[in-house]
Amino acid sequence: MNTTTPAAHGHGQARRSDLEKNLYVEEVSRDHYRGHQYWRLPKTRVTFGGLEVAQALAAAGHTLEAEHRGKLVNSVHSCFVGGGDINKPIDYKVERVQDGRSYSRRSVSASQSGRVICTCLISFQHPTEDSIYHQAAMPSTAPRPEDLMTMEELDESNMMQEKPDKALFAPLYRPLPNKEIEFRDGKFPRTDATWRASEDGFTYLWMHLRSPLSSDDMSLHQRAAAFCSDIGMGRPVVRRHFAGVVPDMLSTSLNHSVWFHAPIVGDRWMLYVMETPSASSKRGLVFGRLYSREGLLLLTSAQEISYRFSKL
Repeated sequence: MNTTTPAAHGHGQARRSDLEKNLYVEEVSRDHYRGHQYWRLPKTRVTFGGLEVAQALAAAGHTLEAEHRGKLVNSVHSCFVGGGDINKPIDYKVERVQDGRSYSRRSVSASQSGRVICTCLISFQHPTEDSIYHQAAMPSTAPRPEDLMTMEELDESNMMQEKPDKALFAPLYRPLPNKEIEFRDGKFPRTDATWRASEDGFTYLWMHLRSPLSSDDMSLHQRAAAFCSDIGMGRPVVRRHFAGVVPDMLSTSLNHSVWFHAPIVGDRWMLYVMETPSASSKRGLVFGRLYSREGLLLLTSAQEISYRFSKL
């Protein structure tokens, strides 16, 4: 399991994208690792939670001894304690909680300048054949990525130009960063597409990495998926309550969990299906399901988000 920063492998000496560089950590000492922020979401003022989770997975994976190196992450549960500084590296301290025949478990604490910003509980499992199997089907109402506007098209469209203050519409309309990841938002079909957005309660977001990862190592692809799983999860709550102008708002991810179900290839189209069952006490809960284009359920996620509106 390659989680530190040796030369690229698997795809030859492929150049690592800035996003992929975020998925590795360097060893400082036993069970102590350090991650850097090579690429960040535009206009981000604090460390991105998906980066913290992905680097925590890398640090935890590096502590698996030889007899456990074949294990892959089956779940990660993260608590975001405080916003990190985007201009500083992050230190990860790993506690080796358990190493069993089937499962290994690690506790990871992420900190900057001695201040904890994130904690993660991570479970690894040896790949095994299924004795029973089922999955939630991809919604039949989901669009194809070809039916949706690209983020560049959306940014240039009349829909955006007509907004007097784009910042007010950010959670609904802002194009997602796409230098490293391509996104297609299910809210915005192409004008010539036969598919039309439906009121089925789901938020649809197609995504894929623009550049292939430099290795076929499944743990690397899991880390990429964990990184992406934290993108866009605030949208279902906001879209449920605001169809037009969104009041001044501050949202913060409180926690984030991911359960992995099937092998992932990050540079292929994946559909993120999100829904919100509850919003109360200034907190919104969002569930996500990430599917392959063929409809295979790759992972399930859950996130709790704090919302503060200045004019409500």
